[in-house]
Amino acid sequence: MEKYGFDAIKHIPNDKDLMVGRIVSEHRGLYKVITQKGQVKAHITGKMYFETHDEEALPAVGDFVGIEYMGTESESIIREILPRKSVFTRRAVGIVNQSQTLAANFDYVFIVTSMNYDFNIARLDRYVSIAWESGGIPVIILSKADLTEDRESIIKQITENQPGVDYHIVSNITGEGTAELKKYFMENKTAVFLGSSGVGKSSLLNYLSGESLMEVKSLRSNIDKGQHTTTHRQLFVLPDGGIVIDTPGMRELGLWHSGEGVEKNFSAMHNQIQELSAQCRFADCAHKAEPGCAVQDALKMGELDQEQYNRYKKLQREARRAEMKISAKARIEESAKRKAFAKKIRNHNKVKW
Repeated sequence: MEKYGFDAIKHIPNDKDLMVGRIVSEHRGLYKVITQKGQVKAHITGKMYFETHDEEALPAVGDFVGIEYMGTESESIIREILPRKSVFTRRAVGIVNQSQTLAANFDYVFIVTSMNYDFNIARLDRYVSIAWESGGIPVIILSKADLTEDRESIIKQITENQPGVDYHIVSNITGEGTAELKKYFMENKTAVFLGSSGVGKSSLLNYLSGESLMEVKSLRSNIDKGQHTTTHRQLFVLPDGGIVIDTPGMRELGLWHSGEGVEKNFSAMHNQIQELSAQCRFADCAHKAEPGCAVQDALKMGELDQEQYNRYKKLQREARRAEMKISAKARIEESAKRKAFAKKIRNHNKVKW
């Protein structure tokens, strides 16, 4: 039980008759849960399903739960989700105002991105922002190091845009850098793997486990990209200790409750903007086309990086839109802010003329 992280539980189910378990996989509403009596199949109650308006409130891989044990032959029932220390949530694909929980109760977020043509700093910004928001510590894993000849450029982008975030250069072909990752799993720590399809998450998991836990398909010969293999979220215990939650590759990763994560990812720029804001003519300057904007002046002078600023503002706007979709208070505040700003600009133009 200890190897599944049960020693970290600080809460017991409200119903003393419930057994504590940890969800190791979920597929089409059926959960596999590890308990003191072994692995059992379980499902949620009809009340939990029909009264829950958001998937965020449903069990996820990595969750500790209280179950009504029905034996090994019948499906047990999940009655309670124990408090989470971390949770990774994204906006549900194609569903308005809905979130999707990918994993829970992890210590690290391994953001796997390949060093070949697929490397994208804007995508990395998004992953790191959501990782900070989750409650886990982001760690960037630069995979497929054997397929790049321009390491310096990629490293420069990461150190400039994600300062303070650890990164590791690895190759599942040569074994480079993979041994360094084992330090994160000491004391049965849990890491969740995130990344696009084909970046090498399954290969890395196989290396860390020392066996072929996941099928790995060959690279597509014309684009040096691995093929999608993981189909659902699953928790694995490593032989040397530690836990990995593997997730399918994601084509879309929409922000959800990630305002603070965006600010933390862009902390240096955020602090610089805060300092410059004190010099703006208007106290509530939006740093767009307002006269006397110190932030816009800094961008024109090259004191702020325009490309990084654009990425920061884009994610900030997206996080704000996500908040407004689920919060009536946020929508009212945003509307009032826009009206007040428009009035101030009109008054300024009247004085000017």
